[in-house]
Amino acid sequence: MTWIYSSNTKVYKKIKYLYITIKRMLSFLSFFLWDITLAPMFLIFTMPFHNIRWYKYAKYIMFDVCKVRLQLTSDAPLIDTGYILANHRSFTDFALDPVIADSAIVGRRMAFISVFWWALLGYTEHRIFSFIRGKENRQELFQRVKKHLTLRSRILFFPEGTRMKYTHLSSGDELKTYLKYGLLKEIYYDKTYPVQIQISSNKELVINEKKFHIQSGVPVRTHRTKAIYPKDYESEQEFYDAIAVEWYNAWVTTHTY
Repeated sequence: MTWIYSSNTKVYKKIKYLYITIKRMLSFLSFFLWDITLAPMFLIFTMPFHNIRWYKYAKYIMFDVCKVRLQLTSDAPLIDTGYILANHRSFTDFALDPVIADSAIVGRRMAFISVFWWALLGYTEHRIFSFIRGKENRQELFQRVKKHLTLRSRILFFPEGTRMKYTHLSSGDELKTYLKYGLLKEIYYDKTYPVQIQISSNKELVINEKKFHIQSGVPVRTHRTKAIYPKDYESEQEFYDAIAVEWYNAWVTTHTY
C-alpha cells in the first residue's frame, strides 16, 4: 500500500508540473502574440488616429500588464544628455530600462527583429538604435550612437562584459575582470557627454524569454548613480575605475536587501 501511495504521488507531481509548465508557456505565448506583436502592429497602422507611441506603450506593458512594482533607491536626477549604462538580464530590459531612463536603447538588430512590430513602433519614435555585430568598427558605431543624441537626449546601452548571469558581485575589481571597454573607450576620448549608471534587480523574473515565463507583480529595485564626466579623469583607467565603483555600489544597493 505504501508503494502504491508513493507511486501515485510521483505521478501526481509529474502531472502537476506538466500542467504548470504548459500553462506558463501558453501565458507567455499569449503575451508575445498580443502585447508584443499584434497590439504594436495595430498601433503602427492606426498611428494617425492616436498619440500612443513606443514610450507610452512600453510603460503600459511594464506597469499595467506586467504590474512591475518599481522602487527607485536614489534621488539622483537623470542626466540632461548622455549615456545610460545598465545591467542586462532578460528581454524585460529592452522595455523597462529605457522607460525608467526616458531614453533610446542600443541593441543588436537580431534582438529587435525577434520582436519586430514592437521594435518598429520604437523606431517611429527614435527609441530604438540597432547595430549588426561586426559590420562596423567601434569608432563608426560610436559616431552613430553620438549622432542619435540629437534625436533623443539620452541613449542607453549594456556595456560589453556586463551582460553576465552572475548573481553575486564581490567588488568593483571583480566587475573590471568582466568589463570590455568598447564604447566606453570612445566616450572617454570624446569627452562630450557624461555617463550615468542604472542598475536594477529582478528584471529576469518579469519576462524570461529563455524559460518562456512571464510573471506579474515583481518588485524591481533600481538605483541611479550620479553623473560621471569623462573630462574629470586624467586617464581612461581612472574613468573605468570610477564606473566600476559606482556600478558595484549600485549593485549592492539593489541586490542585497
